[in-house]
Amino acid sequence: MGSGNDGPTPIRDVADHFGLPLSTLHYWERRELVAPTRRAGQRWYDTEQLYRVALIKLRRTTGLIGVAPIAEMLGDGPGRAGPAGGRARVDRRMRAAAGGTGRGARLSEPSARLPV
Repeated sequence: MGSGNDGPTPIRDVADHFGLPLSTLHYWERRELVAPTRRAGQRWYDTEQLYRVALIKLRRTTGLIGVAPIAEMLGDGPGRAGPAGGRARVDRRMRAAAGGTGRGARLSEPSARLPV
């Protein structure tokens, strides 16, 4: 994102990149949709968490799915499901929801993942 490396991204950069208020990211954290790491009191998002933010924003902007169904789709929070298993489950559901249009499947392709 801002720094051009593969390290964690600070919350401010995540909010700016996705056009979200900080309060939205804080809310998603309280709802256990994302689990940023903390360093020196600041939240940092790794690649897995950036993927989750992108997915949540995509689903929320459609207006067809609320926070509770998103939490269920993501495995009831990042702390309860392993990242690889959670991502695989979400990728399968996105491909199924896309119905062959490819819209949801593109996010799961490695080349389409967000740069960090």
